[in-house]
Amino acid sequence: MINDDEPIKDLIDINNLSKKIEAIKNGQPSDSSDEKSNSGKENNNGNLSEVDTIINKETQLRDSKIKKLKQEIKNFEQIKSLFFNYEKRKQHKNFVSLLESENIPDARHINNVFKRVIENSLKDTVDKIALIQYLTMQKSNDWGEYGQQQIEYSYAKMMLNISFNEMPSEIDMIEFYNLIDQKNDYTALSVEDIKKLGYSISFYILDKEIEKFKQDLVINSELEFLNSSLRIFSGKNNNYYSIIFGEAKVYKTHDHFILYFTKELSRTPVQLINAVTLTSQNIFCLRKETIDFVLEYKWNNFIFDYSIEDSLREVTLKLYNIHNEEGFINNRDSLYNDIHKIYSPNQ
Repeated sequence: MINDDEPIKDLIDINNLSKKIEAIKNGQPSDSSDEKSNSGKENNNGNLSEVDTIINKETQLRDSKIKKLKQEIKNFEQIKSLFFNYEKRKQHKNFVSLLESENIPDARHINNVFKRVIENSLKDTVDKIALIQYLTMQKSNDWGEYGQQQIEYSYAKMMLNISFNEMPSEIDMIEFYNLIDQKNDYTALSVEDIKKLGYSISFYILDKEIEKFKQDLVINSELEFLNSSLRIFSGKNNNYYSIIFGEAKVYKTHDHFILYFTKELSRTPVQLINAVTLTSQNIFCLRKETIDFVLEYKWNNFIFDYSIEDSLREVTLKLYNIHNEEGFINNRDSLYNDIHKIYSPNQ
C-alpha cells in the first residue's frame, strides 16, 4: 500500500464534506470552535454594536467555509468525472498524464490520493468477504475438502501477519479467535443469511460498482492506470470465492495475464498457502510466498519415491550440491533465487 506522508485532503470524502456544510449552516462547532468560544466571551461583556460585529464576522466565516467546501466537492466531482472518462484515458498511459494534459495542478498528489483510497477500499472489501466466508464455515461446520485446521491456520497467518514458514502457536490461535469475535457483527444471522450476505458484497472503484463476472479485468486495469503495484485475483473454490489481493508483477501474453504475487495483503480462507499456481478465465496466478513455503517444507527432505515430481526434486537438489539438511540451509538462497527467476515474469 502507499505510504504517502502528505495527508489525504477532504477532497475525497464527499459525505464528510456535505456533513461539514450542514454543521456550519446549523451553527454547530467547526474547526474554529476556540474562536467562537472567545467571541462568546466578548459578546457577554460588549455592547450591541460589538455583538453585531461578531455576528457579521461569524456569518462571513461560515459563508467562506461553506463556499470553500462546496468548491472542494466541485473539484472532486470534476476530477472523478475525468478519471472515468475512458475516451480521454485511451490517449494516456496513466492518470498523472491525463491530469497534466488537463492542466490540473498537483497531478501526482491527486493520483496518490485516488490510488490510496481505491487500494484501501479494495482491501477492506476482500477482508470483509474473507471474514464472512470464515463465519459461514464456522456456523455451518462445513470446512470443505481442506478441513478446519488447515483453513484456520491459513486464515490466522493472514490476519495476524505470521510468516509463511511459521506455524501459528496456541497463543496465536487464541488471539485469532478473539479477533474473529471482535469483528463478528453477524451472530444473529442464520447460515443461509450469512451466505447471502457474502454473495451480495461487491467491489467498488470510488462509487462505481464493478460487475462480478469481470471484476479482475476491470479492477486490475484501474490499478494499472493509477500506477499501483497492487493487483487482484479471484476465482471459485467449490462454493466459495477464492481471492488474493496484494503486490504483484504483471506479464501479458496474447491471450493471458500472468500475475506473480510477491506480497499478499489479503486473501480468503479457502485460498490456502500451499497452492502455488491458480487459474481463472484468462488470468494465471503465481505466488512467491507459496513457492517459498513449498521449498521450505516439501524440498527440505531427502526421502525420494519413484514419482516424476520426486525425481525432478532429487535431480535439482543434486545440481545445487544439496544432499542433506545442512546442505539445504547453506545453499537455500541460491536455489530460491533461481526458482523465483523462473517463475517471475520479465517485464
